[in-house]
Amino acid sequence: MPTPKSSFAPPDNIALENEVYTQVFCPGKDEKMLGYGLREKTLLEEVKSQFCMKATEREACLIAEAEERFMKLTEIE
Repeated sequence: MPTPKSSFAPPDNIALENEVYTQVFCPGKDEKMLGYGLREKTLLEEVKSQFCMKATEREACLIAEAEERFMKLTEIE
């Protein structure tokens, strides 16, 4: 497949269907892969996404617990 003169990169860095994209594996080196079609998430991106989701859920739980404790401490009897 011929190498395009310029690569298309949408704002979220995911290639659209039937578009040519270049994926850089290591910044500062010439380790790139030319692709065509829809780029799938890498394992690292998937793990990061799951970690962020779990961290957000845990943060919401901790905030709810802190609010509940605060309400108990400030109750006027």
